[in-house]
Amino acid sequence: MNKTTRPLDNDEVIKLISTIKSGYITIDENTKKIIKRRGNDKIAFALYLESVLGIRISDILNLSLSSFQKRNGEMYIVIKEKKTKKQRVFVVPDNVYSSILDYCLTHTISDREEKLFKFGARAVQKSIENACQYLRLVDGSISTHSFRKYFATTCYNNSNNNLLLCQQLLQHYSAQTTQKYININSQEVKNVLNSVYL
Repeated sequence: MNKTTRPLDNDEVIKLISTIKSGYITIDENTKKIIKRRGNDKIAFALYLESVLGIRISDILNLSLSSFQKRNGEMYIVIKEKKTKKQRVFVVPDNVYSSILDYCLTHTISDREEKLFKFGARAVQKSIENACQYLRLVDGSISTHSFRKYFATTCYNNSNNNLLLCQQLLQHYSAQTTQKYININSQEVKNVLNSVYL
């Protein structure tokens, strides 16, 4: 039976991204051979973007500098979501955009149409699986989508539990889908609703 992808907590996000970025040495349990996993700052950066922007990995991997546009003095991301085919436009925090520019400088990406990442979602997932094994996060429920769910949970907690705002940020059709992302169950919703009275 497949386990549902779970959201990560803050410590897990930091550990996974930094482990993937720096690399590590481990021992193969079956062969007892030493394995050196080289760091991959590109995959680490893609996961960072998923965790701070909340867009799916398929959309992260399609980003280019032309995906970012200045409007009314603020930087916006403008994409057509691969899964939903919906246009998505939202503000990008200054520090996130600065880190994108730093990434482009480091990797000599100057063409506005050039993709920031030249690998697929499978390579990202494999890096996560290897890092999870190394970090002993082996419950089998962590995937690329865990970083999007981390974003959702963080936004929910930092917005005084504003479910509708989270739904809008994730562009979900229903609040029920958003509830699943942030581990809100129907009993919690019922308890909150029962606490509101005149």
